[in-house]
Amino acid sequence: MSKNNKLSAEAIGAKASVQEEQAHHFSSLNGDKKKKDYSHLIGKKYVAPEEHEQMKAQRKGAVDEAREFTTDHLPKVCRVLRDNGIMPLDYCPDCLSVFLDNGNKCTSIVWI
Repeated sequence: MSKNNKLSAEAIGAKASVQEEQAHHFSSLNGDKKKKDYSHLIGKKYVAPEEHEQMKAQRKGAVDEAREFTTDHLPKVCRVLRDNGIMPLDYCPDCLSVFLDNGNKCTSIVWI
C-alpha cells in the first residue's frame, strides 16, 4: 500500500470517529427522546395547506389519507423540502424533515 493510500485510509477512519462522536453528542443533547415514526407517509402525496383549503372550499372533502397527507399529519416543528432543494444547515433535534419529489410524493423522512 502506498503512503498516500495509507494516509487516506487513516483520514477516513478519523472522520468516521468524529462523526460518531458528534452523533453521540447530539443524541445526548436531545435526551434520546423517542420520536414518533412517520415512515408510513413515504410514497404518499403531500397536499400543501393552500391546496387543502381549496379542496375544503370546493367541498371535495378531506384528503384521502390512504394516499395523501397534509401538515396536519406532521409534528409542529417540521420542514417540507424538495429532493433537489436547499437543505438548511441548522441543527434542530426535534425537527422532522420531509423530502418530496417533483410530483409532491414523499421520498424520505428524517429527524434533523
